Amino acid sequence: MKPESRRSSRILRVVASTDAPGLDAPISSMFARAPYFVIVDLENGRVKGVWSYPNTLAGAGGGAGRAAAQWIISIGASMVVAPTLGTNASMILGSAGIRVLVAEPGKKLRDVLRSHGLIRE
Repeated sequence: MKPESRRSSRILRVVASTDAPGLDAPISSMFARAPYFVIVDLENGRVKGVWSYPNTLAGAGGGAGRAAAQWIISIGASMVVAPTLGTNASMILGSAGIRVLVAEPGKKLRDVLRSHGLIRE
């Protein structure tokens, strides 16, 4: 199941990452210009799927935050994990009701999700 076709009660988390190895992905120091976005599909604390995508906005000029936020909304995500967000991305995601989980750059995604009680492994 690709996240674009998701039609269930599952919850998608989008993570800005410096690399794309799934749950072992390190958190990027950037959001909209992170090299990768990792999408985690969670249901009742269990990981149902993990997808990693190269971020086509990584080298973009102005408007990368706005475009990233709109993409995140379009796939039905409910949370973003990143160290910080720019003003535009923050306003767009906030108005869509998408929660932002602040995470320290370099930490593994798995560890961040565990420390916040979002996954049980």
